[in-house]
Amino acid sequence: DYERGLDVRAAVQCFEEAVKLQPDDLVHLCLAAKQWSDLTFFHDVTTERERQVVNRKAIEFAGRAIELHPQSPGGYLGMCVAKGRLALFTDNKTKVKLAIMLVFYFEAQHVKKSNVVKCLQSQRALTLMLNLRLMCML
Repeated sequence: DYERGLDVRAAVQCFEEAVKLQPDDLVHLCLAAKQWSDLTFFHDVTTERERQVVNRKAIEFAGRAIELHPQSPGGYLGMCVAKGRLALFTDNKTKVKLAIMLVFYFEAQHVKKSNVVKCLQSQRALTLMLNLRLMCML
């Protein structure tokens, strides 16, 4: 309900509590990552440092989702979105490092890449990946 009401801060708290109750739940991990990443453009997150912090937190949750559920595209989607948003507020060298790290996630986990691409397309995150020039690597 908080997410639908655009109360992103309350949604973050809600999904963090859900992860505490069910720490291995893929959906809760992915939604926590999404909410943290959504804070990037929230009205009270105003500095580049704050935007980096919220996206690094999203990366933590997405990383846990990938670690626990490596065949599910949900964690990879969260990772792509968070790293894409993080890249918006970093220097070029860091942007390249973030892009390379995403490719290694795909390769190391032997994820069926077509499933990840379909998931990204359905979530409209494809634009972020194109900005990072990752589509040529998939």
